[in-house]
Amino acid sequence: MLRKGARDARKLGLTQQALGFMRDLGLLLQGQSEFLEAEELFKRVLRGHEELLGSSHPETMTTLGILAELLQEQGEAMEAEKIYCHALNKSEELLGAWHPWTSNCGHHLGCLLQRRGKLFKAGERFRQALAGQEEQLGCVHPETLATASHLAKVLQDQGRLSEAEDFFRRAMQGREELGAVQAVDATHELATFFCSVGKLAKANSIVDKLASQ
Repeated sequence: MLRKGARDARKLGLTQQALGFMRDLGLLLQGQSEFLEAEELFKRVLRGHEELLGSSHPETMTTLGILAELLQEQGEAMEAEKIYCHALNKSEELLGAWHPWTSNCGHHLGCLLQRRGKLFKAGERFRQALAGQEEQLGCVHPETLATASHLAKVLQDQGRLSEAEDFFRRAMQGREELGAVQAVDATHELATFFCSVGKLAKANSIVDKLASQ
C-alpha cells in the first residue's frame, strides 16, 4: 500500500502541499524499513523545496535533516555527515548560531561524529549546541540535558574525567528537577561512569540514594 502511495506521489505537481504529503509518506516508509523508497521521496522533496522555496528556507533545511537521519540509519555515515554539515551551515546563516533548530542540528551532527569516533569534533558540536540550548530553551530543558549527557560521554572517552563528571552531575541535577523517570536515567549514567573509572564508593552512594527514593 505504501509503495503504491510512493508511486502515486511521484505524479504530484510541485506545490508545498504535495511536497508535504510526499515527506510524510517518506517518513511512513522509513518507519516500515522501506529505506530506498523513503530516500527517493526525501530527495525529490528536497529538490522541490530548493526549487520552490530556496536552499535556505526552513522547510528545505528540515528535509535535509530528515534525509541525513535516514542515511545515518542505513549506515551511510559519510553522506549523512556531509548533509548534516550543510544543514548546520545553512541554519547558522539563516537563523543564527543559537536558534533551537541550529542547536538541534548540531546535536544530531555531534551524535554522528561521536559514533564515528571523531571525538574532538563531536565535543565542539555538543558544546555549541549546548550553549544555544541553554540560551533559548533553558538549563533544565530535556534537549539541553540530553546534549550535556552526550558531551559528558565524549569527555569520558577522551580521558577528561573531571570535566565528564561535571557534565554527568549537571545532567543528573537537571533531570531531578524534571521528575523521577528522567532522574533515574541520569543517576544510572553517573553511577556507571563512577564504576568505569574505579570510583566504586561513589557509585554505590549514588545507587543507594536512588534506591532510597
